[in-house]
Amino acid sequence: MRVVSARKVVHILQGREEFVPELRQEVERHVKRSFPVPINGATSTKISDFDTLGCDLWNTATNLLREEEQQPAPAEANPKTADALLPLLRTFAFLLLDTAHHAVARRSKDVDQQLRNFKIGLKACRFCLEKNELQLALKLLERCAEHVTTAEEDSPLVRMQDAQEDVDDREAKMAMMVSEYNLLRMSHACKTDRLDLADHFFGKLSVSAASSSALAELTAQLCLDAGKSLSKRGSTGAAVTWLRRAQSALDNCDLEQLSMNAGDLRLAIASPLAANDSTLLAKQVVQDLDSEHALGNRMAVQLLHLKVLLAGQPLDQAAVTVVLSRMLRTTVLTRRTFKMQVFAPSTPRIVQAIHRVRKISPAVASDALEQLITARLVPDLTGETEDSSKEWTEKACVTLVLVVTGENTLPVEDAVERLRRVFTVTANSSGLAFSPKATHATQTLIWKKMGLASPEIAEQ
Repeated sequence: MRVVSARKVVHILQGREEFVPELRQEVERHVKRSFPVPINGATSTKISDFDTLGCDLWNTATNLLREEEQQPAPAEANPKTADALLPLLRTFAFLLLDTAHHAVARRSKDVDQQLRNFKIGLKACRFCLEKNELQLALKLLERCAEHVTTAEEDSPLVRMQDAQEDVDDREAKMAMMVSEYNLLRMSHACKTDRLDLADHFFGKLSVSAASSSALAELTAQLCLDAGKSLSKRGSTGAAVTWLRRAQSALDNCDLEQLSMNAGDLRLAIASPLAANDSTLLAKQVVQDLDSEHALGNRMAVQLLHLKVLLAGQPLDQAAVTVVLSRMLRTTVLTRRTFKMQVFAPSTPRIVQAIHRVRKISPAVASDALEQLITARLVPDLTGETEDSSKEWTEKACVTLVLVVTGENTLPVEDAVERLRRVFTVTANSSGLAFSPKATHATQTLIWKKMGLASPEIAEQ
């Protein structure tokens, strides 16, 4: 029945036919109840079928995954899509291959075959954990545990006639896979709220294997996921522990060996760590990103630094000014980056950061906006079209008026002087007049503020 079901699945997937619920239920029953397969004479006659169908199913599922990744994400998840079925299909494929592997004693003792089978099982398990299919992941971990037991046995894993370098290479690969197995067991324990088991498997990671760049980044990612999950549940102390483990995993690996994604991973770790840790330690996290990892010019690091500074009491206005100035100085302004980094509607970018500063120090926020307009927008927009230059300058100027005329903000005299200075620079440099909409918004804000001042100042 397992072979028949596998043939049906491969035929349907290769023909891009609809995966009917009845067939899915049939595959689920096989995965839950029919594996591992007892090794006997009947099984031995079907070894070739298990291996061929397992390979075909795995490759077909992988091709479907690549196609799904190239398609836009649907608004709602569909249980009939390949993406929803892939964890089950990959698990079924591995169990078929695993059965073929263990059915022949000679094959099951071949180290290259062991490595191949172990690698596929770990990959399928990692995929199931990513998709939160915890029962399938546990099934795969149980099968992979046999390879861990084999690796820990006293008997050699390789044939005596093999060259020594081949022996060392295979042993190193097996050690790496055992470490990845422990990582996946750790991740599964975290996802099932078994923190005692998670600590146990984290402690089993070997230092030599964990120093690998690929495993270091995987360790950091899985520890980050655990820390973020604990933080959402309000377990701050445990969250900080796992986030620091994620940070240490990257720190213990040579910078040159890490991939290009390591910088983004560091930022992803630093943000929740700074949010859950004390202010002093959060400042150290940001400082390390800048001084040791050369990430200080990234917008995400600067926003994180600003967030840490605003959380401190009393406010270090000089430090906030330095961060805002650096943020404005290092931002590359194009049509795309202006919308994303300056006036992004849904993410905390430059103007949103300035508005947060305004609530505590209007003077610092006004200085930052003046620098944005006079030092960046006006000089940097000479190569842009007139429409975009006008639009960007208008938005920044209206925002400045909003800040200096808001409640509990600058004295009227200072607000008037600042606006006169900025408007003079803007008019003399660009020669652009505001649109009626921007003019109306600006005048409304100014006259509302002037209503609180003397007639002489209002006339100015």
